[in-house]
Amino acid sequence: MTGDLVDSEVGPVGPLVPFLRKLSAPLGVYGVSGNHEYYAGLDRCLAVYEAAGIRTLRDGWVEAAPGLVLTGVDDLTARRQLGLDGHTLDGTFAGVPKDALVVHLSHSPLLVREAAGRRARLMLSGHTHGGQLWPFTFLSAIPYPFQAGRYEVDGMTLVVSRGTGTWGPPMRLFFRSEIVEVVFRT
Repeated sequence: MTGDLVDSEVGPVGPLVPFLRKLSAPLGVYGVSGNHEYYAGLDRCLAVYEAAGIRTLRDGWVEAAPGLVLTGVDDLTARRQLGLDGHTLDGTFAGVPKDALVVHLSHSPLLVREAAGRRARLMLSGHTHGGQLWPFTFLSAIPYPFQAGRYEVDGMTLVVSRGTGTWGPPMRLFFRSEIVEVVFRT
């Protein structure tokens, strides 16, 4: 989960907890906060994640399986807007085993090259809604050049999901909602 499970209020998400608990993955369900978790109250939102069985990575990492490390950061966009530390990758990647396959979760597709430089092989993001409304894509591409889809950046694969929701007007124009499934094979 790459964040923004909550929009402006945490209350409407509470009834979804039983459904979210049904999400399963062989190595567990992991997530990071998005900017809307900050806006709705980060601690309350993270409590919903926990109740739903989503292990939240907050500027840290976990070895999900031998040799497979997941790293994750609290949302970088909200940090920048709120004047908080937005450059947390040093701490996030500190101590990651050198031979690990690293998957990095970051709600906002920012610090992409920095994550690649820290040996992440895959980065999963969202936040942009793929532009959501044409021609808004041209404006949102200024701070977020990676809008939606798959990119190769300095030897790392970046996947930016358009997500399922909307921001602002409850509509999309030419940019459909999506849920991205990533399957790892050995």
